[in-house]
Amino acid sequence: FILGNAAFQRATEVEPRNPAHFIDLGKIIGMSGQYDRARQIFQHALKLDPSNKWVAQTIKQLSEPGAVGGGPEVASSHTQRSGRGGL
Repeated sequence: FILGNAAFQRATEVEPRNPAHFIDLGKIIGMSGQYDRARQIFQHALKLDPSNKWVAQTIKQLSEPGAVGGGPEVASSHTQRSGRGGL
């Protein structure tokens, strides 16, 4: 996770207006159990791409009272729907 986190963080710095980089970073942060931080990152991605329904749904899931935070299941479901490979 550390190497992936660093790579995705760097991608957000190189292309700060690309929501895909923030989505990838949010997924890896969420998979590490940092759900509040992941939600913040996804919120930023949604500001960049307000029409992204997956990000909006993920934020909703992460914000639900008593939610575990989505964790790997959330990231996995995005990977399956988007047709993208693993992290």
